[in-house]
Parts: sequence; structure tokens; C-alpha cells
Amino acid sequence: MSDPQKLPNRDWLTNPQTGRAHEAARLHKTFRKMLEDPETTPEQKDKARRSIRLIDGLMNAKRRINKAALPPTRS
Repeated sequence: MSDPQKLPNRDWLTNPQTGRAHEAARLHKTFRKMLEDPETTPEQKDKARRSIRLIDGLMNAKRRINKAALPPTRS
């Protein structure tokens, strides 16, 4: 994983046409593995941390939007 050309691409996350929850989960897992890999350079680990934070933020925003779109529940 130490090859900079092999880093996963996260540009699709900003495009709602191509963004998918399972793809976000897959990338999240890949970036987590990069953090644990001893061959990963500090620059790559920094990019992985930023990418994880971006994915988490986007998925949380998506959850909030979906929750707000639901009709209110009666108690």
C-alpha cells in the first residue's frame, strides 16, 4: 500500500449521482486498513485520516437528511 498511485479515489463522494453507501463503507474500510499498515507513509496516513473524516461527515449528513424527510411519528 505504499505506492502513492494505488491510493483509493474519493472524488466520487462529492458527486451525488455516483455516491453509494456501500462504496463509502468499502472505502472507509480500505482507509482504516491503510492506517494499520506499517508500510504506509505518514503522508498517506494523513490522507487516509482526512478521507475517513470526509466519509463519516458525508454519511452522517445523509442520515440526517433522510431522517428529516420521514414523516413525524405519533406517540
